[in-house]
Amino acid sequence: MDFGLANLNKRYVFHATIQEYSLDSEWSKTKQDNVWKPMIKLSNIYCQAPTTGLFEFAGNDAKISYTKSIAGLGQLISGEVIEFKARYVGGAISYSSLGQLMNPSKFRIVKPLIKQRYPVPYSEYLRVGYVMEVNRDKLLDLNMYDQEIVDQYDDWCDTNVYKKNSAADQSNAKS
Repeated sequence: MDFGLANLNKRYVFHATIQEYSLDSEWSKTKQDNVWKPMIKLSNIYCQAPTTGLFEFAGNDAKISYTKSIAGLGQLISGEVIEFKARYVGGAISYSSLGQLMNPSKFRIVKPLIKQRYPVPYSEYLRVGYVMEVNRDKLLDLNMYDQEIVDQYDDWCDTNVYKKNSAADQSNAKS
């Protein structure tokens, strides 16, 4: 897919496979603490060509922000295919990775792999707790696990009568 310089401010329709949830770490300007941003790692990314309407290969992987909009779909599992609109920003595209996809919106599940979905919190802070819960072992090794945030996510699950273990198991399911 050729994202010419003239088209950099244009929104495109993408299809991508959910690979995993992750956290990006940023330093807060007011505290000496990390501020985590929930992200979703995508693979096998295809972009709809404006001229033909067909989906063309755009890259092997990219990350997008785990926004309130995508949280509205509920929990997603590895291997599911989603569709969304986004702006492509950044340099040349290689087959190993696709630059940045900015302002993703209008999400829908194209290829669902499960029938029942558990909800995901709209609060970004609680979504961080959810991502920590799902990736507990990996994030413990990276010193990116905060039990207090996970406890607040657990409280959200209890308040909304969701079974946390089932929800985390669903998100860790393999396709």
